[in-house]
Amino acid sequence: MTTAGVIVLGNSGVGKSFLGNAILGQEAFDHKVRSRAVTLVTEYKECQINGKQYAVYNIPGLIENDQECIDINKREIDRAFRGHPYGVVLYVFGGGNGGRIRWEDTTAFNAINGAYPLGKKSLIVIVNNIPNIPAANEKSDYESDTASDLKAACKMDIEHICFIYSTNVTSTTEKQAIQTKLLDKIKIALPKIHNKEHEIYLQAAELSKLKKQMADLLKQIEEERKQNEKARKQMEDERKQHQLALERERAFRDMERLHIRDSMPSPVPYYVPVPTCSSGSGIYPGSGGTNHFARRGPLKKDGTPDMRYKANW
Repeated sequence: MTTAGVIVLGNSGVGKSFLGNAILGQEAFDHKVRSRAVTLVTEYKECQINGKQYAVYNIPGLIENDQECIDINKREIDRAFRGHPYGVVLYVFGGGNGGRIRWEDTTAFNAINGAYPLGKKSLIVIVNNIPNIPAANEKSDYESDTASDLKAACKMDIEHICFIYSTNVTSTTEKQAIQTKLLDKIKIALPKIHNKEHEIYLQAAELSKLKKQMADLLKQIEEERKQNEKARKQMEDERKQHQLALERERAFRDMERLHIRDSMPSPVPYYVPVPTCSSGSGIYPGSGGTNHFARRGPLKKDGTPDMRYKANW
């Protein structure tokens, strides 16, 4: 049975070890809270997922403060891709910055993606440790906006995105829920062979420049998103106004039809009481000898027909 790699990548402190343990369902990797990186060397543990054999990797983060550490981390990442070139990649973005994407995470992603081209069907992007958002509609908006921002910042189409919200790490139920979410993504991702095209290019001396470039890019993405939201809202307002105008026009036409109908003679004669005559002849004084019983219409005081009720004459 071919063993596929589950290569978990990302910077230090984004929760790679915790997520690796969640996939395995056991505490295989150390993930204590420390000021420095916990994972210093590449390690992996094999398991079966949906009847297939996988090697789940725990790898040091890429970006550090000095070039020597960055170079060591590059070699550790290369060890994982050489050990299991056929596999899926889980790249972890930290969501602890108020849910916003961090410049260092996108910088590291683009550096790795340039050296080992990642496939959209074999890549799973994880945004981890997001502050809890109680309102369902706000959570949906956040995930939609973040997915759009990630695609722009990573400069590629991303099919598989997984959002992991802040959790109680001691809760078995919550860890099982995270495991289910991650395994569901791994099951539908299609492993591929990751060939190294060149070394990961990342220099500590250039990080400040890269930080500014990525910060500018993320700011531009945010501005474009706001402009798109403004345009969408304007279009929605115009649509509502147009719909309201149509409804008013329809109501006006309905009122016109009702007015015309009410002013037209009724096709069915209705009963109107007729003054009686004491003689019983139906002929009233001043009527010119006309029998008004036969005409079933009211008379005015002078005995002539009241034409206001001509519908019955």
